[in-house]
Amino acid sequence: MLGVGLVAAACGVSRAQPQTGRQVAALDGIWEFRPDPEDRGLSRGWQREVPSDAVDVQVPAVRPAAPGALWYWRRLSTPKAHGTASIRLRFHGIGGKAQVWLEGESLGSAGPAWGPVEVDVTSRLKPGAESLLAVRIGPERQPGMPLGLWQSVDLVVTDEAYLDSVAVDARPSGWLMVRVQMRNASQKSGDAELRVEVREARSGRRVGGASQNLAVSPGRNTASVTLRVNRPKLWSPDESPLYMAEASLRQGRDVLDSVQTPFGFRDVAALDGRILVNGIPAAGRAVRLTLQELVDADAVLAAGPAGREVARLRDAGVRLVVMDGPPAPRAFLDAADIAGVMVAQPADEPAIAVRDSSHPSVVLWLTRTSGTALPGRPTLRVTVLNADVLEGRVRAPLSTQEEPFRLVLGGPLKTSLPAEAPAPGG
Repeated sequence: MLGVGLVAAACGVSRAQPQTGRQVAALDGIWEFRPDPEDRGLSRGWQREVPSDAVDVQVPAVRPAAPGALWYWRRLSTPKAHGTASIRLRFHGIGGKAQVWLEGESLGSAGPAWGPVEVDVTSRLKPGAESLLAVRIGPERQPGMPLGLWQSVDLVVTDEAYLDSVAVDARPSGWLMVRVQMRNASQKSGDAELRVEVREARSGRRVGGASQNLAVSPGRNTASVTLRVNRPKLWSPDESPLYMAEASLRQGRDVLDSVQTPFGFRDVAALDGRILVNGIPAAGRAVRLTLQELVDADAVLAAGPAGREVARLRDAGVRLVVMDGPPAPRAFLDAADIAGVMVAQPADEPAIAVRDSSHPSVVLWLTRTSGTALPGRPTLRVTVLNADVLEGRVRAPLSTQEEPFRLVLGGPLKTSLPAEAPAPGG
């Protein structure tokens, strides 16, 4: 709509109904499923029709280990959309390499992925008709990754210009920077407004806002908005108040896209083997968990089970969870944000660092990649430790490798935010 809107405005054409932002249709629920141990589904045409012996299964769900390929099917109804919409399938995690078809026509491949990946279906959905979606997960396996469609699947409708990712860097002084990656799927450039509003997550009270005018070009675009919240409530293991930043991309009356991102104000540092949150040593117990243990506890999918697992850990005195191997899923981190439980999150996958950068619970990033750090983040070379933390000190070694883990402090990205400065307007 970016280019079309500009042309319409130049010609004096007005819209009767303005766009209202992102529409998301959850595709979680019952899908048809069939294992393909001999990997013959393609030659049998399963990308075009559902075999008669397919069974109903729940998505998302972790599939038990099995040889061969896995097939999933679901009928999609075309959502109501304006003429310049972008419609995408969004997989929040895929356990294996997936091929995707709509009405037998290939849409390409996606995954394996710990974080969100998208497949464009704009040109393939037929208005007013149902379409058969087929997903084949190949026989290749990635060690440690749950198998199948183990995280949610959504159908997302936005304008051709939309927000790809939103990350919030919030400091105890009240300054925050909202970094946005945008994508313009059209071939036209245009002007737009990036607007950010900040509210208390619990009460919904507005505490700040700011905006910036942008020139959006075809392809990827980046932008940031800086603002300040007066006297913010700080996140810590003792108290865990959260805020919500809503970023919206606008053009005149139209909201091209909008994304809400929860976050917390806090600062993380390390000194003499201690983790400092807002300058105070964190105390409590630390435990090492694997993703498989979270899968076994049903704590990787819904907010309810994940919240109960985090509450169980906190009641046992745990204040730091060190993920050993694959990263914790977003449902677990959402619950950790609320409960005030800190997480040391593996971040060798760039998509995970982007996905989780706004979570206040992620206080440490773990990477085994030699000499590599997340862009713009300070690094700290220390050995990751596990077991009991007494007055902030961790005692027993986590890894038996000769090379210690490399810890990267979570939280603030490298920005030009001042420590203290007059609050901007908004």
